[in-house]
Amino acid sequence: MKWSPTLHLIAGISAIAGAIALGGAWIAGNGTFLGFSQQHLYNDVMSLLLLSIAVGIGARYHQKEKS
Repeated sequence: MKWSPTLHLIAGISAIAGAIALGGAWIAGNGTFLGFSQQHLYNDVMSLLLLSIAVGIGARYHQKEKS
């Protein structure tokens, strides 16, 4: 089984979710957005983007490994 396409998909989805959370944090200001505080959304952004980077590196590694 090739892991590269699956890992690329996971990296893309987590990056998009991180971008949406960042937009929500900006909209929240000092209040909340969809029930989440601004600080909570910023923490989500950091987690999701770090996940995206890590999985993206893994995808590149597996892509080159199979070549």
